[in-house]
Amino acid sequence: MLDMLEKAMNDVEAQIRTARLEYRVTGDLDNYWPIVTNRLTFLFQALGYALGHSDWVLENRSDYPDLVKEIEEKLASLKAMQEGWMIDACRDAVRPFWDMSEWQGLEVYDPLIEVAEQFLNRHGMYTRAEGHELYVDMPYTGLHDL
Repeated sequence: MLDMLEKAMNDVEAQIRTARLEYRVTGDLDNYWPIVTNRLTFLFQALGYALGHSDWVLENRSDYPDLVKEIEEKLASLKAMQEGWMIDACRDAVRPFWDMSEWQGLEVYDPLIEVAEQFLNRHGMYTRAEGHELYVDMPYTGLHDL
């Protein structure tokens, strides 16, 4: 699972950059936005699977000492990647789910939404909420920023 996460983390930057370059040429956000949302969705899925499996092993470390060492080394490598910040951010964001004893409401998703927004912001898509709608501003920048 960690290898799958590494591939997703490696690929997402290039995929979004390529789509963003195409958007600059065509100006068609309807082509760009599905690529971004699909890549971000897949990245979140890869994070969920990989961290779910690895965190379970790490919590049961006495049963899997060799695997723990391998996982810790791989996680350190992943955290050093451009999107590596998402590992701890996602872990922190889902912690409320594990700690709640009863449903608290939809605000439990707010930390995950913040991670998604931070990801978008890092890729030149600046989010803002207006009422119940999410707007994405993409300021025009030179090609050197892409």
